[in-house]
Amino acid sequence: MGLLFDGLEATQIVDEPDVSDAEWMYGVFIDDENTPVAIIGCEKKVAVYMGAAMTMMAPAVAHELADSGDISAMINDSICEVMNIMSRLFMSQGTGHLRFGKLESYSTLPTEIECLLNTADKKSVYQISVKKYGEGILKYFTN
Repeated sequence: MGLLFDGLEATQIVDEPDVSDAEWMYGVFIDDENTPVAIIGCEKKVAVYMGAAMTMMAPAVAHELADSGDISAMINDSICEVMNIMSRLFMSQGTGHLRFGKLESYSTLPTEIECLLNTADKKSVYQISVKKYGEGILKYFTN
């Protein structure tokens, strides 16, 4: 992720944040059979910051969007592109191929995705700071 954003700082944390509310977004990653196999949950504000940084939106505008919770189509597309690039974080020579499938909010989370959130074997949580934009939490889920 450090290659995506200038000055990105990430610190692994051990606290388990509550990821089941409206302030979180979920990038769902699927395998070649279109089965969800991994998820990146992130606070909505940090999703906005990453999308805004990707498009070089003014930080003040990004803060307004994050505060309002109103995500424009442009920011949504940018968040999806960030998630698409982050699919590489789940792959290595010993894993199967996966790709970014879709971006979900908690209110629209399908049952199978919610089940994966609750049963994932591997979880990693990070506090990230996107230089000039802000900070928030990312949580990776996979089996």
